[in-house]
Amino acid sequence: MMNFFCINWLQIDSQIEKLHDVCENAAMASNRTCLLSESERTKISSIIQEATQESNRMGLTQLEGEFSQMFGLLLRPDGCSHEVLAAELGRVHRAIHSQFMKLDCVLIPLNKSKYFQNDNLFDNGVVFPSIAFPSAKAEIRDAGNCLALDLHTAAVFHLMRATNIGARALARSLGIIEIRSKELDYCRDETLFEAVQEKIKSVNVSGTTRDGAWERENGYYRGLLVDLRYFKDEYRDPVAHARKSYTENGALNVFDQVRNFMQRLATRISE
Repeated sequence: MMNFFCINWLQIDSQIEKLHDVCENAAMASNRTCLLSESERTKISSIIQEATQESNRMGLTQLEGEFSQMFGLLLRPDGCSHEVLAAELGRVHRAIHSQFMKLDCVLIPLNKSKYFQNDNLFDNGVVFPSIAFPSAKAEIRDAGNCLALDLHTAAVFHLMRATNIGARALARSLGIIEIRSKELDYCRDETLFEAVQEKIKSVNVSGTTRDGAWERENGYYRGLLVDLRYFKDEYRDPVAHARKSYTENGALNVFDQVRNFMQRLATRISE
């Protein structure tokens, strides 16, 4: 997922603009002859260094030459005046804006910002799927990013990958390590579900008394398995084979169902 650094850039751009104004005012007050102090040079060098790093992270490599030129001024052995630096800061500020005009940026509405780059979308303060299933964290985060960016079908795809991780954790919690000498990661969904179902049956007929505790245990595992089969038939297969696409409401509905499933799973099971 692409990382957005616009907030950092806005802060840096604001700092450069303020520095320009400070240097310009200082130059006017000193008849344009006052040199930068050592503390001023250190502060400005730090800001320019940060700006260089951020520009490279965003692919704005053309700005590197602009920043290098400013570093050269700051390191001049005979010093640098406020007047010269003000002119240089103004030029760099204009160059930054020129480069930004070439970027395509995405606006995420406030009502969707909660989905963006959020590792804890399924946590509710009581159960924490992000801790119980660390392997699913990236899938959940990517599903949220897709919802934030209106990539609804892609969101469902990532949600189904999260349920696959949950399904394997469910199987391992029942002592299923492999099926027919094949690792769980490489088993077909239905093969995995059948193995889970058989394991549940074997536990049920092992002499356990059918009481309230048995009923809750049986209902817990069977309920999870029912959900997994539903997800496979209703969402996973149609999405994986390009038979179905999703609107925002449809994707949010799947999101709510998968979140509920992963929360229930995390009450007793973890990786």
